[in-house]
Amino acid sequence: MKRISSRDNQILKLARKVRDGNHRELVFLEGKRLVKDAIQSGILIRSIIFFEELPAEEIRPFIESRIEDRNGVYSVSRKLFDGIAETKNPQGVIALAERPKWSLDRIKLRLEDSGIVVKIILYLSQINNPSNLGAAIRAAEAAGIAGVITSPGSADPFSAKSIRGSMGSVFRVPIVENMDPKILFDLAAEYQLQMVGLDPRGDISIYEYDWTQPVILVVGSEAHGIAENELSQAVKGLVIPMESTVESLNLAVSVGITLFEAKRRVT
Repeated sequence: MKRISSRDNQILKLARKVRDGNHRELVFLEGKRLVKDAIQSGILIRSIIFFEELPAEEIRPFIESRIEDRNGVYSVSRKLFDGIAETKNPQGVIALAERPKWSLDRIKLRLEDSGIVVKIILYLSQINNPSNLGAAIRAAEAAGIAGVITSPGSADPFSAKSIRGSMGSVFRVPIVENMDPKILFDLAAEYQLQMVGLDPRGDISIYEYDWTQPVILVVGSEAHGIAENELSQAVKGLVIPMESTVESLNLAVSVGITLFEAKRRVT
């Protein structure tokens, strides 16, 4: 393990760059559980940085795991570690890992897989809150759907906040980023997918909809819903019935309720 003593070290500069979303090939992972999840998911770890006072028995499992370069293991002082950490109370482990790259073909294969019972693709339209986006992806993995697609203008699903919000689900769920709705329409036609969207003005309850047919579920931001464009005109509006005193639900809560209702109906 190499000790870094300067804030201007190239590894620390790289870590800050990745943390701030200014590097498209690497992702920033912070925390013992998140780094372990990435390793167990087969994500390639490029570098790993420890707080130098972390006990050896806590460091050993990380060093013995899948790291691209055994020379890419570093220790730093508390002050230097706090300078690259994103959280207020860091656990002493940060990793720089290769950014997962999924193709639309991977999602198509999952649609064709008989083992994937919930034939749903979640399309997140202009979701700019990375924590909410990550939590929605976590719900998608929990429900066992085919995959997730994000629209142009959505947050980066592999930003540090989104990864943390997903609790590592972004490493395991196929995610295709920045897909134009026109390609989405082609996908729907190719696989005979119904297009439905969560909309408080919708006239069909999620508890009445026929979830046995494969669908693309479109979800917009909490603030604006599904944008008024060709996408909103193409989807059938679904609503989650709730008390009139409540205006809306958190994005991830809405996604979770809907996906698990779909899962209940097809399993």
